This record gives sequence, C-alpha cells and structure tokens, in this order.
Amino acid sequence: MLWLEFKKLLEQRIIGVFILLCVVFNLLMIINIGFDQSYLKDVTAFKHEQGQLISPTSIETAEKLPFSKNQQRLVNELSEAEDVFSHLFYQELEEQVIDHYQVTGKMSQNLGNKYQQLEPVIKKLSQEKDALDIAAAGDTMNYFTYIRNVLFRMILLEGIIFAVLIGLYSSTSEKLTKTEALVFTSKRGRKIQFSKFLSGLGLVLLFYLLTTFIVMFSFQMTESLADLWQSSVSTQFHVNIYMPDILELPFITWIPLTLWGYIMASAVLGLFIIIFIYSSQFLVGLYFNHIFKGFVFTIFLIALHKLVRLYAFRLGWWTIFTGVNFLPIAIVENQSYWFTEMGIFSIIPLQETVVVVSSCLILGLLILPVSRLYSRKEVK
Repeated sequence: MLWLEFKKLLEQRIIGVFILLCVVFNLLMIINIGFDQSYLKDVTAFKHEQGQLISPTSIETAEKLPFSKNQQRLVNELSEAEDVFSHLFYQELEEQVIDHYQVTGKMSQNLGNKYQQLEPVIKKLSQEKDALDIAAAGDTMNYFTYIRNVLFRMILLEGIIFAVLIGLYSSTSEKLTKTEALVFTSKRGRKIQFSKFLSGLGLVLLFYLLTTFIVMFSFQMTESLADLWQSSVSTQFHVNIYMPDILELPFITWIPLTLWGYIMASAVLGLFIIIFIYSSQFLVGLYFNHIFKGFVFTIFLIALHKLVRLYAFRLGWWTIFTGVNFLPIAIVENQSYWFTEMGIFSIIPLQETVVVVSSCLILGLLILPVSRLYSRKEVK
C-alpha cells in the first residue's frame, strides 16, 4: 500500500514539471555565478606551499611572488590579517548588539547570558587561530556568502514549497477526486491516510536530498573549491553582517566548523525543517479537508508571524519578539545566521537547532494520536 501511494504521487504531472523547473533554475543560477577563478587558484596554490595559517613568513613569501594583480591583492589581504579572536571578549559582542538594537529589559539580560556562554568558544577559536586561516583570502567571502545565502536558501525554499504542496495534496486528494466518501466509509480506507503520509514524506525528502546533491555537485564542478572546503568558517575573511558597515561581527559558530561542515550541518537542519513543514501541512490538510483552504491558512500564519515580529521589533516589545523567534518560521527567516550567535534573533546557544528538533518531536508525538482519532472519524 505504501509503494502504491508513492507511485500515485510520482504519476502526478504537476510534480514532475515542478521538479524539472527547479533543476533547470538551479543549474542556471550556478552557471551564471562568474566569480574570479584565477585569484582562487593562485591563493589555493599559495596555501598548499605555505600551510593553512597566515604568518609573517607567508606575507614575506607572498611579497616575493612574481608581480601581478592577484599577487598585490594577496599581499594586501595577508598584511591586514589579524587574529581577531585573541583580543575579543564576549562583553564587546554583547554591547554592540544591545546598543545597536537598543534592547532593554529581560531580553538584554538573556543576551548577556548567551554571549557569556560564547566566551569558551572565542577562546578556542583564538587557540586554534581560526581567524588566520588563509581560506583563499577575501575571495572566499563571495563564495561562502553565495553558497549560504543564495544556493542553500534556494534549495531550502524549493524544498519548503514542495513540502507544503505535497503535504496538503496528500491529505486532501480524495476531496479533489470526490472519492472521500467512498474511502472514509471503511476503517481500512481511513487508514490509507497513514500510508499517504509516509509516501508523501518519502517523496519530499527524496526531492530535498536530490536537489541538495545536484546543486552542490554542480557548484563544485564549475567552481572547484577543492580543499578550501576544509577551511574554517571563522576565518577573518568571513563576517556576520547584520547591518552593512554598521554592525558586522566575526563569524563565530557554537561548534568549530569548516566550510564543508557548515554546509552539511545546514543541510541536515534543513532536512528537519522539511520534515516539520510537510508533517504540519499534512495535519492542516486533514483538518480543513480542502487544499486551497489549507494553503490560505498557511499563508495567513506566515503573514501573521511576520507582522507580529515586525511590530514587536519596531515598538521594542522584546518579550514578544523573543517568543516569535522560537517559532520554526523564524528559524527559516534567520537561515543566514544558523549555528552562529545570531544577534538579537536568539537568546540560547544553537537556538535554531533546539527549536527545529523539538518542533519535529512535538509534531511526531501528535501524528500518532491524530491518525488513530482520524481512523475512527465518521463521514458526515
């Protein structure tokens, strides 16, 4: 029965068209990147010769390289390098964030506690000299930002849209085909919903995983970052930009991560988000028994969340602002800051991970009793 429901989903033409459009769009985005490959290659070669970290010796070596535009750029960037973590204290980060956003009350205390917990992380980054990772010098900022804020955001958005549509369709398809009375008049027929839930979940996860693989593999083939994937994401060339030129903080993750590790961790967290969204939409579809009504309800919740968050921020209602940031919708909106201190968007370490995993667990606990209740539901 499970395979039969999965096959029915695959046979829907609109699903095939959506997948094809996503693949074509993703490939076009990658083909048209147009970054400076020559500088990337020169710095990668220099890194192989001089080692992972910037030092006075590496600067001297760079100055002796044949004169070129890339050589001058490399010398300038290495000369300006500094181990920012060696003289960085959590109080500085706390003050910058609180002063910039004018945070008051309980939330300012919560932020202070969060940044205090960040102190051991800063010390470890200083000991390992992650800030001095050459990491293709400043050009990795372009690559890292593009992967994180364009490619991965695109993958996540496509996965979310697909999860919403499949979740609603899976739980309301009988309504669309006017067969709900026929199916739901028997207990066996009503139990089909659980098979539909599992088959839809499998299709959504397959779409997300394949999209992630295709995009990242295509990016690697066209841009070839090679061993730069193993560079630290906390190099001085990466920053967390909350407000350009006004509030830019070092890229500090709660756990040490390489560029590859960061992308993989983001992909795993995105997987949990997809599971949560699909499951919640399936339940919404069961409740409304109408795909369009369920979709409108979802859009309403998203719009309400954005409205409450916006006004809470503007009016300084920090308790409400803190609360809405603990919702999965806020985690998706804050995707650019995952695994970092996240500024005012979090008050506990790794808040995005805690919220998403706990939401999935709570939703999972609801699915079984709801499915049992629905199996006894009488058709009206």
